[in-house]
Amino acid sequence: HRCEACGDLTDFDFARACRTAVESAGLKASEDKWVGRDWFPLAGSLGSDAQALPAASRAVRICAKCLFAVQYLPLGVMLLDGRLTVFQSTSDEFSYGLVQTLVAEIHSRLRAGNYETVGSKEGSGALVGRLLGVLETLQRDGRLDQIPKATTLQVWRFSNSGASPDCRVEDIASSALTFLQRAAQLGLQPDIAALLRRDGKERQPLFRCIITGQDYPGLYPEGKWPGTSPRLYALYQTEVCGRSPRSLEIGQAIAGQAVIQMGERDIERLKRKKTFSDVTARSRFRSVIVNMTQQGGLTLDDYMTLFPYTGESSDFAVSYDGWDIIRYYLYHDEALSFANSGAGSAEVPDSRLM
Repeated sequence: HRCEACGDLTDFDFARACRTAVESAGLKASEDKWVGRDWFPLAGSLGSDAQALPAASRAVRICAKCLFAVQYLPLGVMLLDGRLTVFQSTSDEFSYGLVQTLVAEIHSRLRAGNYETVGSKEGSGALVGRLLGVLETLQRDGRLDQIPKATTLQVWRFSNSGASPDCRVEDIASSALTFLQRAAQLGLQPDIAALLRRDGKERQPLFRCIITGQDYPGLYPEGKWPGTSPRLYALYQTEVCGRSPRSLEIGQAIAGQAVIQMGERDIERLKRKKTFSDVTARSRFRSVIVNMTQQGGLTLDDYMTLFPYTGESSDFAVSYDGWDIIRYYLYHDEALSFANSGAGSAEVPDSRLM
C-alpha cells in the first residue's frame, strides 16, 4: 500500500517493528499497535473524525521514512504566531542552513535546561531575526553569495490542538530574502532588531509586511521614535516596496528645499504625522515643488515618479506614498546634506548604502 504522508509504496509493518523492539528487550509485546496522534501529528485517532489524515476509522498507513522524519521533527521546528512551523526551500543550501541553525539552537537550549519551543512568546519577528542570522552565516562561509531570483522559502505552519487540526503553507519570495540578505551584508541587524522591538505597536508585523511587499509603518518617525536609519529605510523601499531609487532621491530633495524655504517652527510642526496628513500642510510642500520646477530642479516625470498614478478609480488619482517619503526625510537631516543643490544633482540613495 501507499504511505498516506508521502505517497510512496511501502510494506512497513508498524506493529511488527514495535513487537520486535519490545521483545528484544525481554518484554511482552502487545499485538495491537498502530500509528496514531502520539506517533504522527495530524494522523488522527481511531474513532474520531476530527483529524486531517484518514485514520478516524482505521490506523493510518505510514512508511518508515516518514515516521522517522516526524519523530525527529521537534529538533527542527519553531513557533510562529503560535503554530509549529517547518520550512522547505527551492534552495537546498538555504533550507539546510535554516534547519541547522534551529537544531543547534534547540540543542543549546536543552543543555541549559530550557525546554521552551524556539520562537515561543517572540511573535513573528522570531523568524526575521533567525533568517538574518542564517543568511549572514551562509555568506560568511561562502555557501550562498546571492539569493537566486527564483528562490522561495515555504513556511508550513500547523496545529493539532483540539478538534480543529490545520496546516497552512505560505511562500516567502526571493525579493524578501534578498532584502534580508542585503541587510545582513550591510550590517543592519541592529536596525532591524530595533524595529522588531516596536513590532507590537504596529497593526501589521514587520515579517508580514516584508513577505507581502507592503510599507512598514514602524519605519517612520512617530512620537519620540525617530524612525529607522536612512540606510535601512532606503533598502526597504527599494527591495521590499519596489520603489525606484529616483523616487527617494526626489523626496530627499523636496524635504531639503522645504527645510531651506520654511521656518524651523513650521518644519517642526509639519514633522508630526497628523499635521502632515492635513491638506493645508501638504499645500505648503506643493509650493516648494512648484518653486523647484520653475528653477529647473524638478520635471513632470520626477513628480509622477514620486506620486505615481494609482489607477484605482476612473478619476485621476495619485499615490499618497510620496508624502510619507518626504515626511521621513524631514526627520533625517543627515540624509539631506546633498539636497540643497536640487533633485537633479542628488545622489542616488542605494549608492549610499554601500
